[in-house]
Amino acid sequence: MTEEKRKFQRFECLIPSEVLKLGDKQSLIERAIIRNLSAEGLKLVVRYVDPVPGSRAKLVLYVPDKKLITPLSGEIVWSKYTENVLDIGIKINQIDPKAREEILAWLFPKWLESEKIKKRAKKNVIIKFIKKL
Repeated sequence: MTEEKRKFQRFECLIPSEVLKLGDKQSLIERAIIRNLSAEGLKLVVRYVDPVPGSRAKLVLYVPDKKLITPLSGEIVWSKYTENVLDIGIKINQIDPKAREEILAWLFPKWLESEKIKKRAKKNVIIKFIKKL
């Protein structure tokens, strides 16, 4: 099992976004999805652009449930292809602190509920296994 290197909890999510700049692609407008988010970073899923780690990214996040639109910028840390899409890890360098706080506060209860569901499912598997013994 690999050791977790992140300082902050990463929350699974599906946040729509637009990519304005990714690496050397200026004036790029591509729809993308943020798959997870923490106070310092995120995983972005795109289709066509393969940026170089260390290059810059500019995005606009749309959180419809909160009626929130906020820009952010960061540094591309890694990228890899999975299931015909490109996952990109971005370290957030600039985002409105109030927007970050609001988004994370919105994601936390959803994450907590999903963790409870996972624990119940795991407990049920263990109980079924024990009953078979």
